[in-house]
Amino acid sequence: MRRKINLRCIIWFLLMIPLLKTPYMNKVPIMDLGFNCMRMLSGGIILYLYLKRQRFSKIVIIQLVFQLVLLITTLINSGNVYNQCLTAISVISFYLIVELMIKDNCVNFLNVVLLCSEILVYINLITLFIFPYGMYRDWTYRNWFLGTDNQHIGTILVAIFIALIYIKFFEKRVRPTLLIIACIVSIWMRWSATAVGGLLVFGILYIVAIKNYNRLFNFLNYMIVIGGIFLFIILLRLQNYFQFFIEDVLGKDLTFTGRVYIWDAGIMWIKRSWLYGYGVESYALHAQKTLYPSMHNTFLEYMYQGGIILIFVFFVLNFVIGKKLMENPSNIYTRIVSATIFTFYFMMQFEVYSSIYIEMVIILAFFIKELIRQSENSEWIRIKNRNKRSRQIKKIFHRVVKCKGEKG
Repeated sequence: MRRKINLRCIIWFLLMIPLLKTPYMNKVPIMDLGFNCMRMLSGGIILYLYLKRQRFSKIVIIQLVFQLVLLITTLINSGNVYNQCLTAISVISFYLIVELMIKDNCVNFLNVVLLCSEILVYINLITLFIFPYGMYRDWTYRNWFLGTDNQHIGTILVAIFIALIYIKFFEKRVRPTLLIIACIVSIWMRWSATAVGGLLVFGILYIVAIKNYNRLFNFLNYMIVIGGIFLFIILLRLQNYFQFFIEDVLGKDLTFTGRVYIWDAGIMWIKRSWLYGYGVESYALHAQKTLYPSMHNTFLEYMYQGGIILIFVFFVLNFVIGKKLMENPSNIYTRIVSATIFTFYFMMQFEVYSSIYIEMVIILAFFIKELIRQSENSEWIRIKNRNKRSRQIKKIFHRVVKCKGEKG
């Protein structure tokens, strides 16, 4: 039985790794071509395995529509169709394989994603030590294995999230604890303001999640706060009220290192094509229009690329996962998932993340019932094994006492 489980883990791992292509690999032509080919192959195998077992789930259909809207708007605007196609293949394949693994066996799923997280985080940490001034430069910014320092948190926070779920599920702490330490050291070494702020928010919300204040701290209230941040900071610019936190704690100015100018330029372009946006553009064209290759705000980026149509699909996605999470808000897994999504949406007010790994949290939110169910079964097995070991110890003890009594 153990060999079968290990073999499945190896297969899932080999199929997932090509989908986790990092920005550094785009800079090495051989690696770029090799990973693109492997992504195509892996995607084809995953699609075959998925359709062999089931039809598309609701979350996959929503993501298919999301990627299709982006593809259509990109075609209409003669944008970067090649990049959008590659992204769509990777994202959809990732959704399919994560769903397959969760439904098949959460034990295998957590073992595979923990290993993937360790590989990504430890390699990046090594590059931070070896290349303190960056492995390469892109748009005048220093980059490492996971890209610029602002992008590291997109993978690192998911790794912390997986490690915490792993601890709760298996009650094993050594590997996930070491991974969490490596994640914190990685953020500390680069001290990206968004990453540090996000890590502080997540830390506070995780403590709240353990205390189970789910009446106030739940997915619905989190989304209301996110909407408030977008309205009051991004649109109305009331950041002066948070001057101490922004300037003294995070070490940034009230323009968020010039982000407000990028937002202003982007909003101007959004008003000109508010229905379906401009699609996926080249970095150069995007920077020419909005002063930077991205909007430095994920929600504005969605509006810029796909207009109101794409935002509506994104709203439907969050409505669906929110409904799943609010069905059982008191469960520890639900609370951790909700806190992680809030943290990412908080950081997305100031960054646009390219890591596909972030989608892991969204998929787990949709299949939260399956995770809880398998966790309860796993916990029952652990208790049963403990009781079995306890009975065995008692039998051995009684035998020893009996032998001593007979000798006496």
